[in-house]
Amino acid sequence: LMIVGLALIPLADSARTLTLFLSLMTLGVSLSSPALISLISKNSPKEHVGQAMGSAQGMSALGRVVGPTWGAALLSLSYQAPFLCTAIILISTVFIGLEINRNPSQSY
Repeated sequence: LMIVGLALIPLADSARTLTLFLSLMTLGVSLSSPALISLISKNSPKEHVGQAMGSAQGMSALGRVVGPTWGAALLSLSYQAPFLCTAIILISTVFIGLEINRNPSQSY
């Protein structure tokens, strides 16, 4: 839902459709964030759960710092660019996660 909402935002032709697409994105973020935190805590060794969750929160904070700067640079190209690039990056991470899940013993 987050990826679909992000990809559709540039296609919004009215405030109503923009609200719908933003709602899809927000619902996706709301559903994925708790699931991600749960996966991190469940898949970390017990003695490293705090470290893993702290690292995840640090990466999240880094994204909130770098993301707007990167988005503003892309916005200078076109108003669709930040949303489409973010959707592409997110779909790439989904495929990377699926590959890691398919081959859990392989070192990445």
